[in-house]
Amino acid sequence: MASNTGILSAGELREIIKIQRPERVPNGSGGWETTYVDVIAKTYAKVTQKEASADVIASQENVNALVEFQLRHRPENIVNGDRIVWRGFNFTVNRIVVDPLRTSITITANSEIETTER
Repeated sequence: MASNTGILSAGELREIIKIQRPERVPNGSGGWETTYVDVIAKTYAKVTQKEASADVIASQENVNALVEFQLRHRPENIVNGDRIVWRGFNFTVNRIVVDPLRTSITITANSEIETTER
């Protein structure tokens, strides 16, 4: 359980995630392909599946699973559109909140393909 200071305890960080950034590379035919480059190759996170709020539902045409990832603060710059890989599933980052003390980062992400198996 987190303490009153908002610091995540080691016991809460049970899941291994990877954070990747899409990168366009030429395909040799005048077009582009998207590849993913690791921003963070491996880190531990607290993962919580969330219910979509009314404003999330209203702002999106297709609402997939909404998942919240909490991890210790890191110097890497995570941005909207990055991808989180967790248990072999891909999630697109759509919200990042760094706590005021810079001890943790909370990332909200949507699944790229909906499934109940995680």
